[in-house]
Amino acid sequence: MAMRETGRLDESMLRCAGCYEAFTASAAAAMTGPDQPLWLDRPAREYDNIRAVLRWALDTGRFTAALRLAASLWWFWVIRTPVSEGRQWIGEILRRTAVGEDHGGLAVDDARLQAKVLYAAAMVSYAAGDAEAAESQTEKCLELFRAAGDQRGEARALMAAALWALFKGDAAAARERAEQARALFVRHGDTRGTALSQGTLGIAAYRSGEFDAAGRLLTDSLQTLRSVGDRRGSALMLEALAKLNYAQGGYRRAAELAADSLELHRSSGERRGVATALLLLSGVAVQEARFSVAAKLLGAVERLVKEVGFTLSAPDRAMFDDLKAALERGMQADALRRGWSAGAAMPYDELLERALGYARRAKGRQVWVAVVCGYGDVGKGSAEAL
Repeated sequence: MAMRETGRLDESMLRCAGCYEAFTASAAAAMTGPDQPLWLDRPAREYDNIRAVLRWALDTGRFTAALRLAASLWWFWVIRTPVSEGRQWIGEILRRTAVGEDHGGLAVDDARLQAKVLYAAAMVSYAAGDAEAAESQTEKCLELFRAAGDQRGEARALMAAALWALFKGDAAAARERAEQARALFVRHGDTRGTALSQGTLGIAAYRSGEFDAAGRLLTDSLQTLRSVGDRRGSALMLEALAKLNYAQGGYRRAAELAADSLELHRSSGERRGVATALLLLSGVAVQEARFSVAAKLLGAVERLVKEVGFTLSAPDRAMFDDLKAALERGMQADALRRGWSAGAAMPYDELLERALGYARRAKGRQVWVAVVCGYGDVGKGSAEAL
């Protein structure tokens, strides 16, 4: 009787696994389109069941099912859960299946599936800021995509390598990888991939001080991504254009672009992107000598980084530290602590509404702080509330 019941349970779980494999694959395919928020909400409602199927697949040795689920779920793990959630699942799956080991996967001999899982692992590691894991997983998935003759997968892996180079602040390496990726995307008529690689080249140009070229590349990329309905890609390009305008002293335009990016990240629930947009708005607030606003925004950024469990990129971390130092020079210590704590404690929805309200009202005055940090000089500026 017990064996019969066990057999029925396995049969039922196999059906569930098949359904959720198809469901998560559909969700992953829709993540880059206009219905992204909808397809993030759907897995969120089913996530307890998806977890149960993943656990069953690993515990009963149905590793192919676990691999397929993981290959499709990385979007959800990066955008909607603490980064540690995805890392725990990916870590166990890689350990149990030996995917990525020198001798190949113990549980599956499908090189393309192994490559997809390693790509998922690399993206989760990238979100967490784990340099060693992200680079190793990216190179391994690149090798496997090439071995499988999957040039579209190879292009995605090259883009992952370019993103990681940008995260570390290596614009030259990012440019090399993005150029290779763009050539493959163009060859296969992948409009979205071509636009993303072009935008990545724009970010690399901006980081290298080539502002005119960066503006052209980023603007063209944004237009194309909007035309194909890629909300997340559009948000990333808006953020990059905001940083470009900020670097050139266009603070009002930077605030407007950051607000547009913030709106898109809010609709998807991607708090990592929200934090980056808030960081840029805090920079605008410092430039306007609205130090209380900046203190609240930086306090909120610090809180989101801790809650989500990710690491700021090297350039963003440098900006965060410079802005904090500017506030320490421009505010009384008690006022800074109060503002910082208020931002860190502010309810999430209220925080976003207030931040967007500030961004839309930003005057873009070119007020400078501390020359030593690259921001100029200002005294004990205003304490306008957020």
